[in-house]
Amino acid sequence: MLLGCHPRICAPSETPWVFGVYGDDISLRALLRQLCTSKYGPVSSIGGVSSNDVHLAAEQFVLNIFDGKMRAEQKDTLVLKTPDDIVFIDEILEVFRRSIVIHVRRDVRDVALSTTATGWSHLNFFGVNNFDNSVRRWVAWEKQLEAAKARNADRIISIRYEDLVLRPEITLRRIVQRLHLSYHPEMLSYWKHTHGAPEWDLGSLNAANFRNIEPTRALAYRKHLPSAEQRRIIADHESDIIAFGYAPGWDE
Repeated sequence: MLLGCHPRICAPSETPWVFGVYGDDISLRALLRQLCTSKYGPVSSIGGVSSNDVHLAAEQFVLNIFDGKMRAEQKDTLVLKTPDDIVFIDEILEVFRRSIVIHVRRDVRDVALSTTATGWSHLNFFGVNNFDNSVRRWVAWEKQLEAAKARNADRIISIRYEDLVLRPEITLRRIVQRLHLSYHPEMLSYWKHTHGAPEWDLGSLNAANFRNIEPTRALAYRKHLPSAEQRRIIADHESDIIAFGYAPGWDE
């Protein structure tokens, strides 16, 4: 939403249809898989057609979908946001070869508390929505992101959620610089704009309810009295939490 308020950035709501992360295999990813691997697909059955050709076509397909919207808004940079797409980080980098990935990392305790509060019964790829699985998912996905970054250091920019809400201007300047764009202060007033999020995009709907960038959301877990089980789960993942730049334990 912040980036979508930039005069050159089009940032629509989530696009789970690209990689099918919400369990519906009717997705662009499923089509690409068939086109590249099926014996009936063009890569196998038509000489001179490669998976690279298919990926270039897929990239153009996505851009074409948003072309009318972007022209109407007089914008030329597209930013897509579907958090669970991190599972397919390597495919994102392969298919969208002109893209960069903006990776936002938040403290695992805040992520787990927020995730379990959504009311979802299950987590994509990780079973029942509970504190333990939320923490395991965070660790697994952050490791996956770091591995991708080691292979593509120039195409992934990582920021901390805590920096975004405590030092939003500095953090946004860093992001738009990587996008080769100038900084615009109206990004800090995202709530003044209409974002058109669908009812299932809970993150966007929740963010739209705020009327400011809320610094108290940084390390909010410190105001939560954890259960013994929550303390144990965090302790079990202490080495990973430290490796990703956060303090161990549970300061209250």
